[in-house]
Amino acid sequence: MLANQRRKARYNQEDTPGEKKRLPGDLPARWMIQRTTMKFIDDTTDYGMWFKMLICADGIKYSLFKENVTNYEAALSKKAGVYHFYSVSAVSACSLYIGKAGFGSGKWNLYERLKQHQQPSQGNTVHGAISVEFCINSEQSINLLSQGQVYLQYVAIHETSENNPPPDNIEQMVTEFESYCISRLNPKYSKR
Repeated sequence: MLANQRRKARYNQEDTPGEKKRLPGDLPARWMIQRTTMKFIDDTTDYGMWFKMLICADGIKYSLFKENVTNYEAALSKKAGVYHFYSVSAVSACSLYIGKAGFGSGKWNLYERLKQHQQPSQGNTVHGAISVEFCINSEQSINLLSQGQVYLQYVAIHETSENNPPPDNIEQMVTEFESYCISRLNPKYSKR
């Protein structure tokens, strides 16, 4: 209880003049991922290749995705893969959350899963984890993410179509790749 009160007090503190409020997950620069100098282990597995594709994918600003979520439906609704939320500062980036989207019952594709990250009622999301840590509600977390320099990126490891059904082991592939990414990036809010 006392720890929660301290977190809430820390979140509600006034910024000092000229100081920008730091996002949850922002860490001192020595702990952050240096995107421009990140060294990749020589990994020739599919996971290594997909990981490189994920890290090199263009980032979509959280607030822009939130405002235009329906514009992504056609591009993402037939894809399974892994997505990554991260915050940036002038010199580095901090991994916040890594998640997966498969086909499961047919509705957990990339589009549906990323859309959940914009909905206050969804707890198993980046804003849900931030809400718990900082003792704020989901709408406040979503606003905090929207106001900050938070981006998402994704990599699709399978796109389904009439002629290209998902492989039988797609859920296993996506789950293992998510675990691989979590082990490499150590995101602040993903469950391990």
